Amino acid sequence: MKSRGIGTQVVHGQLTRDGALSSLFEDLSRMGKCPSSIVLTHELVTAPPHVAEALDMGPGVKVLHLRRIRLADGVPFAILENYLPERFAALSHGQLEQGSLYRLMRARGATMQMAKQNIGAIRASDGGRSALWEGGGLPTRPGSEERPGCRRRACHCG
Repeated sequence: MKSRGIGTQVVHGQLTRDGALSSLFEDLSRMGKCPSSIVLTHELVTAPPHVAEALDMGPGVKVLHLRRIRLADGVPFAILENYLPERFAALSHGQLEQGSLYRLMRARGATMQMAKQNIGAIRASDGGRSALWEGGGLPTRPGSEERPGCRRRACHCG
């Protein structure tokens, strides 16, 4: 929040957003930006315990782990990390770089109906800065997101 004479402050509270769920890719497109991604990680892994729990799956289940840089008009501004059930493992690098993850998931039968998301800001680590081509330890936004839905099962954790 910015206030004249006070500067920018981090405020505690919650923001509720009405309407249909949309992806960052879709939001950027609506704002007239040209979104794209660079895929850093695209691998099938054993779900970490917190991911298995968020996706309502048992221990030892395989999930697709994605880590991507989101760009708007060619400018990188966010690092996105997602875990998806194994049924989405056929998503290709090309699809993920040029399309909306939600659109790709919907095309494979996912129906996202509600979301819970936490977003914060931290000082960028060396790895985060180099991934976003930043200098000077600029703030980045860590986020955690759970997207229940998909026929009453969680279909996305990131």
